[in-house]
Amino acid sequence: MEITPWDVLLVSAYGRSDWLAVELKSAGLSVAMIDVSPQLGNWPMEDVAGPFGLFMLEKYQQSYLEYISHLGNPTTVESGFTVWTGDGPIEMKSALTAYRFAQLGLHPQMRDLLNSTEPMTAKDKMLLENTPFQEIWPLNLAYQLASTTFKVKRTALSGERVLPLMNSFFVHQTSRDSFERSLKWVESYEIQVFKDCEIVDIAMAGRRQLTGIEIQGPKSGFFKFDQMVSSLSSEETYYVNERLGKKLFPQGAIDCSWSWMRFRLKVENCMEVSSLPQSVCWMSDVMEPWTHENLCVLQKTASPENLDAWVRLPTVQRFNKDYLTNIGQKLVKNFEQKIPLSKPEILTYPQAYYYTYKELGPVRFPIYLSEDRASRESCFFQNLHRDGFEVWDQFSFDYQFDFQSQLRNKIVQQWQQKQMKNKELTRD
Repeated sequence: MEITPWDVLLVSAYGRSDWLAVELKSAGLSVAMIDVSPQLGNWPMEDVAGPFGLFMLEKYQQSYLEYISHLGNPTTVESGFTVWTGDGPIEMKSALTAYRFAQLGLHPQMRDLLNSTEPMTAKDKMLLENTPFQEIWPLNLAYQLASTTFKVKRTALSGERVLPLMNSFFVHQTSRDSFERSLKWVESYEIQVFKDCEIVDIAMAGRRQLTGIEIQGPKSGFFKFDQMVSSLSSEETYYVNERLGKKLFPQGAIDCSWSWMRFRLKVENCMEVSSLPQSVCWMSDVMEPWTHENLCVLQKTASPENLDAWVRLPTVQRFNKDYLTNIGQKLVKNFEQKIPLSKPEILTYPQAYYYTYKELGPVRFPIYLSEDRASRESCFFQNLHRDGFEVWDQFSFDYQFDFQSQLRNKIVQQWQQKQMKNKELTRD
């Protein structure tokens, strides 16, 4: 019996492709999705959620808002995105925002630029290139904080996307139940979701066309498809299945130079700690590199005595216990200087402190060098569409929405062209 191929097969993890799958199904395509989350290492949900939060924007359509609500529990931060430097806190949505910007001598256009969800114009960039760094650093931060490409702070304006820091800000809390809830939401659209399955192999026609995939698990078999979307990075693909990695990425996996790592602090729940917003970006010195202990994203947890501290560190050091211990000591020192009564100490180190690469796999939030850009976007197959962090510019819901909206339109257009071609052949 001839197997009818799916129009699109998505390979996803941690909810990355859930909304795209629903959008493609709603457009009339037959869709299936393989979720490989359990095969990507031993990670707590805090490490999967990341430190970036969520900016709620008017452009999000209803289905995307449903996706966000199913994937986690967004909690509003009343004061908005907050940066705490050596000159004190700057809240992006408070009654003191305009006053603080003027007090710090920031450029008059800062607030408008940080409120925009569009790329900066060439005119704006030209103006800011000749502006002292001390007057524009929040804009550099908006480019760099969630960027998947590492740049030193003074060249961060070369990017195309900026976090809309002046918009309503939420902390996005996730759990294993929320990821399962999101998959059930996908299934409610009559999309076949393969869970707890392993990819055995992938079939090709010639050198540049993928035709089918072999799966082993509760729903084993060989399944055909016309187009495929993968939200896995090249390194994640190799980790899940080396044979699959060699076929999809014959040039090898791309290594990330930096990555976000999470420390957990134990603190005294003093008045200063309890008054912290749900999420705050701490910088010891704006003029120093925005890495290591100098830049830290602090997030409150379910326990008032525990705080998660996210820092950007060289990936090569992720399994170096002495290195992580030293960074932890510096984080504690910085925190103690800002809030002396908190009596901070390290409760847990990043996961790589306790596990091996075989147990953990690739980092959850990789940051690449600028020179890796072309390699990150490479794709050898005509019907394979890349998605996910390796091809995104930012770790943000805003960027995901725009990227996957464009990807949806591209796939739907190709499907419609094929439908029209098949009708013409039938008439003939």
